[in-house]
Amino acid sequence: MNTPIRTATLAFLLLLSFGRLSMAQSESDLDSRKLWRSCSACHCVPDMRISEDKHWLKLNMITACIAAKTGTPEVRSALNRYLSAEKTARPILIDAKHAAPAKAICGNVRFPTTAGSAYLRADSKSIQGGSPTELRLRWNAYEKGAVLAIPIGDYRVIGYNFYRSDKAKKRWVLSGTAAGGCVSLSVRKTATASFDLDPKIYAHLSCKKVEKGFAFNFVMGNRGGTRISLACDGDLLAPRWTVSRTGGGESDKKTLDQGAFVVS
Repeated sequence: MNTPIRTATLAFLLLLSFGRLSMAQSESDLDSRKLWRSCSACHCVPDMRISEDKHWLKLNMITACIAAKTGTPEVRSALNRYLSAEKTARPILIDAKHAAPAKAICGNVRFPTTAGSAYLRADSKSIQGGSPTELRLRWNAYEKGAVLAIPIGDYRVIGYNFYRSDKAKKRWVLSGTAAGGCVSLSVRKTATASFDLDPKIYAHLSCKKVEKGFAFNFVMGNRGGTRISLACDGDLLAPRWTVSRTGGGESDKKTLDQGAFVVS
């Protein structure tokens, strides 16, 4: 007589536990959608046909770009599930394998010799004229620079990435984003436009005296002043600093302090 009751009790507990788990997952999914509304000002939904986007998803688990209070591990995981889901809407992809929509009137854009990708948003006038609202571009490395045919219009480059691999086959990614646009891009049918960004880092180091010593500030940006970041195989790289005292020669050099810069 006891066995059916125990079995029923166990089944009820399992159902209750599953219900609580489903509720927690639903709450995390809801929180992740709210979180993405703030992220989407500078970022687009990644495209799994671009292999480097998987590294970007990895960064989502630790990046300070996501608000610490709301970006719990559960919410971050839910966010990545949403972003990588096939049914999630994402920009039109144009690359060496995927051409622009068949009916679109296109113009050519030449890119730097380094491989990369970019996220574009068209202005309202261009959208009214038939330009896609959002585009995702991906180009390969070519000695003379890759050329892609994209729908004509005026766009803002909201985010961009440059990709390189080292001798150990580690994938390095330099990224920049700006809600207002890193640079403008006007695409016309009659001329080849140039993608006016390059894989260069402009470093700015400053120091000021504070109550207990000195405060150092290090900023990486492009030539236009947009902040950029550097990652390797999906791990964000933090520049390190060293304070040394030197005398008359290299043998007199002494390290006073050292550490890594933190994202602020």
